[in-house]
Amino acid sequence: MTRLRALHWFRSDLRVRDNAALRAAAARADELACVFVFDPRLLASAGAPRVRFMVDCVRRLARDLEARGSHLLLRSGDPKLEIARLAREGRADLVVWNRDYGPFATRRDAAVEREL
Repeated sequence: MTRLRALHWFRSDLRVRDNAALRAAAARADELACVFVFDPRLLASAGAPRVRFMVDCVRRLARDLEARGSHLLLRSGDPKLEIARLAREGRADLVVWNRDYGPFATRRDAAVEREL
């Protein structure tokens, strides 16, 4: 039987509890990897306090995942390229994330979907 491999991409919703996409992937997949991509385009326009807050939230997320026996992959770069690369490297059959309806996120998500 083929094992289903999934990749969950964390973005602005950095929580393990009550995370619809993460829960759905975990229920379907035999193997699940989690990733957060630091997007230089977003970091360039963020001030130091916002970047510090984001890093603290990502650290908390990593600890939450580790407490559940998982870990968080961290990448930096264009999410379209990084997510596609990780999906290929991990031979993911499924890539999931939570919806974000902001204009930037909508364009970014469409670009990731095209790349996948």
